[in-house]
Amino acid sequence: MARPHNPTGGPSTPEGKAKALKNLTPGNYIHGLYLKDFKADLTEEEKAWYKEMFEHYQEKYELDKLDLETLDLALINLIKARRKNVNMEYAVNEKVSMADFESRYIRLIDELGLSRKYRLSKGNIENPNTFDPSMLFDN
Repeated sequence: MARPHNPTGGPSTPEGKAKALKNLTPGNYIHGLYLKDFKADLTEEEKAWYKEMFEHYQEKYELDKLDLETLDLALINLIKARRKNVNMEYAVNEKVSMADFESRYIRLIDELGLSRKYRLSKGNIENPNTFDPSMLFDN
């Protein structure tokens, strides 16, 4: 809303304009969740964890290129979810953050079949099948 003494709104003096511009750039870094290149912003601890987890799943499971991309997305979403944790010093206010990184992570891991629930159910498939289809037609 324009003010009566400054109908265009905002600073009118060169000093005021310079101060306003300075306040806009570089912006206040808080958590980095929405950076264009989020991976470049990972801490050393996060990089080590990411590398360890990526290599673990790559060695343990037969993953094709698309699976590796999905795993990458899942691990990055888990790191973002951890950054949202209120116990961390750079935590995000949950009411402000609208992205649900936890759900994204869980969905991606389920899609890859890396969750414990899937691995256990897969083991059940290997159990012997004692079903006899002819039993459906017996009186």
